[in-house]
Amino acid sequence: MTDLITIDGSTYDVPIVDLSVSSEPLDKFAKRTVSGKLYREMIGVFDKYEVTFGISNANPTDYAALVSKLREATPYHTVTLPTETGTVTASYYFGPIRHTLYRAKGSNKYYKGLKVSIIPREPTRTP
Repeated sequence: MTDLITIDGSTYDVPIVDLSVSSEPLDKFAKRTVSGKLYREMIGVFDKYEVTFGISNANPTDYAALVSKLREATPYHTVTLPTETGTVTASYYFGPIRHTLYRAKGSNKYYKGLKVSIIPREPTRTP
């Protein structure tokens, strides 16, 4: 399993230090009857990723390039992420992006805690 991310064909030498996955079902229609029985039409299950990357001084050029890529005003990106069994490649968009300046030395600035939500464009699994 790789610990790196690939976005739109470019791999960034910034290690993933934490990767959380939440699988969320999404319904087109869901309604309960008076008796409490649920009727639903499921669209599918969406696997949303929360990724935390390593510190910027490991590879400051790739770190800056990764932050720039995550901030692009592009609706969707082709992303390859590590999974339990290898990797997954799909179309995703990025949610909130955050990181923290932890040291400034002269004109050099070092960041840590880069986190991003990576949300699928389409369901990961469908009924």
